[in-house]
Amino acid sequence: MLHCPDPRCGLPAPARHSTPQGKTRLARAKYGRALKVVERAMDLETEEQLAAASRLKASCLLNMARCAEREQEWGEARSWCTKAIK
Repeated sequence: MLHCPDPRCGLPAPARHSTPQGKTRLARAKYGRALKVVERAMDLETEEQLAAASRLKASCLLNMARCAEREQEWGEARSWCTKAIK
């Protein structure tokens, strides 16, 4: 799963590895903000940039789904996974 390799970007590590149980809401909020940034930047110039943005978008969605899963919010987790597939 992709995540922002730059520690200055403010994104947490992938949710499946290191997000403590009590901090999943915070992590999900950060992934949500990152998702908004990526969606606004989808009018990129090259195919390579667009592909990278699409992978980052899918990564954010799947990490948000993992956070919802850890909180046992099954419907929301399913919704994020479905969005990642599309």
